[in-house]
Amino acid sequence: MSCFVMTDRTGSRAADGRRDPTVWLAALALVLTAAAPAQADWNPGDPFKMHFPQLPDPNGWDVLFVGPANEVADDWACTETGPVTDLHFWYSVQGDGTSTISLVTATIYSDNPSPPAPFSTPAALLWSGTFTSQQFVTRLFGSGSQGFADPKQGPSGWTPADHLNYYQLNITGIENPFVQTQGTIYWLGLNVGISAGQSHLLRAAQVLR
Repeated sequence: MSCFVMTDRTGSRAADGRRDPTVWLAALALVLTAAAPAQADWNPGDPFKMHFPQLPDPNGWDVLFVGPANEVADDWACTETGPVTDLHFWYSVQGDGTSTISLVTATIYSDNPSPPAPFSTPAALLWSGTFTSQQFVTRLFGSGSQGFADPKQGPSGWTPADHLNYYQLNITGIENPFVQTQGTIYWLGLNVGISAGQSHLLRAAQVLR
């Protein structure tokens, strides 16, 4: 399961928005906003600046996103020009284990609308940021029967009904943020690191404000 929300600090609202002993991430929602709420958390109904928030599916699938080789990405359409100062995403842990995220790397790419494949893909790297555990907060967000997947492993990498809980991770007040332009499509990529000695997989989702 994964989702993310993109926001900035102006308070305006717009209408945009699997197996290795590591961490898994799934994007559940994406929200961009111009003003941050009083707290670090993002809740449905808070401001955003994208085509629509991509919220978590409590009964969805999670995808491995630990380490640069397992980056996950999703696209969004900017509905208001401005900086992306906050990032919010959801994640879960394989088997409801105890692994915790120690590092988050976020990347923003331009859009390639006409690749050889039938779908658009990320193109040029436009921005990146790395955040330690002192720069984000997490909270339990909800529960539901969710699957866990590492697509690189083929059919053996998919485990249905693997875990229940999912969490929200919030990064706010990003320094030197990316400035998006209204009407442009971008891609947000995420990968994470986990604390030493931990081996449960996690999945996540994100929201940018």
